[in-house]
Order: sequence, then structure tokens, then C-alpha cells
Amino acid sequence: MKKILGVMFAGLGAVLPITITVYILYKLFIIIDSVFADFVTRIIGYRVLGIGFLMTVAIVFLIGLVAKAYLGQKLIKMADRIFNKIPVAQTIYGTVREISNSLLLKEKITFKRPVLVDYPKPGVQAIGFITNERSISKDGTMLPVFIPTTPNPTSGFLLFYKRDELQYLDMTVDEAIKIIISVGVVIPDKIKKDKLEM
Repeated sequence: MKKILGVMFAGLGAVLPITITVYILYKLFIIIDSVFADFVTRIIGYRVLGIGFLMTVAIVFLIGLVAKAYLGQKLIKMADRIFNKIPVAQTIYGTVREISNSLLLKEKITFKRPVLVDYPKPGVQAIGFITNERSISKDGTMLPVFIPTTPNPTSGFLLFYKRDELQYLDMTVDEAIKIIISVGVVIPDKIKKDKLEM
């Protein structure tokens, strides 16, 4: 019975990630496709799956061309000035703009190196990521470290540590993120080997 359950769990482990990923991508496709699908249907008289998606992609691409042009830059600056004068809209617009700039544009957030730091108290350590090699302190000792939560590494805490308080990990950023997402179940093979040799 244990062997049968083991095979079943192995099958689920292989099927679930694929199924969930395909389902999410399908739902995302349907949502984007529905934006202009009704409009196109009224014009041509029948529904064509995917035409709304293609139109959305084309329109976003054209807006991107305009935004990168001189006139587009002027319009964006004008929109910034208008929204920044409206109390409630100022907060919403500013927040969304900062997030979009971080995710999509040159200001993309990147983790530099995974480290171990004392958190939440001395003697207890957590995996963190250096987000910028430039120090915020005049003496050049304090570095920003993002400490993600488990199992969702997109949320967490930004703390500042002295350089000599950081313990650099011999692993990639992706390997460290896998440890966090898996709540410690997935450990890089090199670390497993080192542990066995101790």
C-alpha cells in the first residue's frame, strides 16, 4: 500500500505543477482575450478565439512605441503633473507607477547575493538577499538586505546590516529562493553533500 501511495504522490507531484501552470496561463489568456473580443465580434459577426488577445498585444505595443517617442514622454509627464495634484489619485497613481517601474522598466529589482543574517534575534538566522551593493551610510558599512517570508518570497522585510554581519552563502539566488518557497524541504545538492561529510 505504501508503494502504491508513493507512486500516486510521485504522479501528483509531476502532474500538479504542469496542470496548475497551464490553467493559470489559460485563464490569463481568456481574460486578456475578452477585453476586445466583444468589440471584434460586433464588427465581423462571429467570435474568433484569440483575436482579442492579439488586439490587446498590438495596442499595448503601439502604446509602448508612443510612450518611448518624444510626444509620448511629454504626455506621460503631463499625466504625472495632473495626477500628482489630485489628493487620492496621487497616492494610487504614485504607488502603481513605482511598482510598474520596478517590475517592467529599467528600475527592475534584482537580488545581488544570498546571505545569512541574524533575524529576528541574535543566534537565529534567516536567508536574505543583498539588493544593492551601495551602502546607505557615510562610512560605507550598511547594506540593504531583503528578508523574504516563507513560502511567499515576494513579501518580506527590508533591513540594513553591516558588511561584517553578513554571511555569504555558496549558492545562487535561485537556489536560495527554492529553499524559501519549499520551507526548507528543497536543499541544493552541494549543501546536502557537505552536511553528510561533516
